[in-house]
Amino acid sequence: MLMTGAQLCSYDAFKDLLLSTPYFTNGLALHFSASLLSGFVATTITSPFDVVKTRVMNAGPTSPYRSLLQAMVLIVREEGVRALYKGWTPSFVRMAPQTVLTFIFLEQFRGLYWNSYARHNCVKFE
Repeated sequence: MLMTGAQLCSYDAFKDLLLSTPYFTNGLALHFSASLLSGFVATTITSPFDVVKTRVMNAGPTSPYRSLLQAMVLIVREEGVRALYKGWTPSFVRMAPQTVLTFIFLEQFRGLYWNSYARHNCVKFE
């Protein structure tokens, strides 16, 4: 849920931001750029939770962690905030193409819907 929420919110925000510049018009370059930036945001937001989850799962029955929050605090205290972003690059390499393809397909399907169905059936979008 966290990743999907981060992707959806940031995609629309980046799309609006990029459209407000003179460099982008509605098209493939806009959708690619906004979705790539959205993947960056989603990776950055979810990375700490992935690190904590992995640490708790790998700790086994002799885990020093009593809860996810306590694990996050302990990791930051012992290793620093940067430890929460270990593995960020492989996560981005995995998540960026998925995010880019998802939003490019979304925009293509949205265009097909509006061009083939909505206009002919007087569907209003405001």
